[in-house]
Amino acid sequence: SEDALSEIFDSVDAALTDESSPGAASRILAKVVVASHGVLGNQMRNDRSVVQRVAEPIDRGAIVDSTGFPFIRSGPLGAGGSSKRMYKWLGIYLDSAFPGPVVEAITEPLIAKLHVYDYEDGARNVIHVAGPNFKLRPECGHDDAVGELAQAYCATFKEFVNSGLPELWLLPISSELFSGHFASQMPQLTAEALGKGFELLDSAAQDSLLALERDSLKICIYEEDELQRYTDAFAFAQAGHAAAN
Repeated sequence: SEDALSEIFDSVDAALTDESSPGAASRILAKVVVASHGVLGNQMRNDRSVVQRVAEPIDRGAIVDSTGFPFIRSGPLGAGGSSKRMYKWLGIYLDSAFPGPVVEAITEPLIAKLHVYDYEDGARNVIHVAGPNFKLRPECGHDDAVGELAQAYCATFKEFVNSGLPELWLLPISSELFSGHFASQMPQLTAEALGKGFELLDSAAQDSLLALERDSLKICIYEEDELQRYTDAFAFAQAGHAAAN
């Protein structure tokens, strides 16, 4: 909604002028686990085979679907990348529209909405987030990219905190098909933006995330050949913030 988007922008403005919590990013980055599986629990190995690393996230916490805003308006049909895998798992890949509450909530890019897909074998809790599409914006610079991704992570965190669920499996928002000229920089952008997105939250929401049990906050990496890059990027970001504080 417009009110939700306005709230996010207000949070951005506040964070840019607030110097009271310089260590916030370091606290959440220390909490994040870089997982060797995607948000569906599987991994594409270097030989392109797919293996199930952990159980599918049914009746557990929330997982994240990073998609483009146009797909929110046009429906899941025809989506690619991580969204295609997600929608097939959800059984909505051939649907012409997302569930009504998702469409009604995500009226602009950078907004997120949790939806519970109930099936006989259990609930699938998915936070759909409309991330920025850098493929269509070759002129976008690093700072703007981090700022927009931070808003998307902030919106995702808010949906998760409001849900009361015990686990959050993130993925790199706007990676794969939407990364454009930032493809080689996505691990670093993801770590930086995730930390800044956390800083945009109010203190109560920050405390809720920091109170999660060990291994309950993950950044899930589907492709094996990307895993080391994200592990290194998050380790570097964690060390950098620790040194600065």
